[in-house]
Amino acid sequence: MRPYLLALTLVCVAALSPSSRAQLDNSEIIDDGTPAWTAGGHYTAEINLAQNTLTLLPLDGADVVFEAATVSRPRAMDAGVYLVDASEHTMRLLSTHPEGVSTPHVEERALISGVTSRIDAVGLKPEAVDALLAANVNAILIY
Repeated sequence: MRPYLLALTLVCVAALSPSSRAQLDNSEIIDDGTPAWTAGGHYTAEINLAQNTLTLLPLDGADVVFEAATVSRPRAMDAGVYLVDASEHTMRLLSTHPEGVSTPHVEERALISGVTSRIDAVGLKPEAVDALLAANVNAILIY
């Protein structure tokens, strides 16, 4: 065997030795079960509350913008990425709070099709809600 191949083989074997694998396996993972948001995290739609727009961000095509999509909004809502929880009868947004938000607990908001007087809900035009569901959006950046 050529000397440089022998050296390369020894380096690879040392890198994969049980002691180095044990170090990787013993890494501590902290997960308290609450949603967490990471800067640069993944989301497939944006709601701009100031401009009343919904933007779908598909991976396989151009962005789709719905103007005047937001028809009602909550009195106060932290900006951030929200998970979309859609069941057969209801849709809700669950916060994944970035650092520095004003509330420490998981914030839950209803996502309503049409105008609503609920102070804890985001109301979107029905065609915007239909587009969210059709696009299978799981996370939305709201700001």
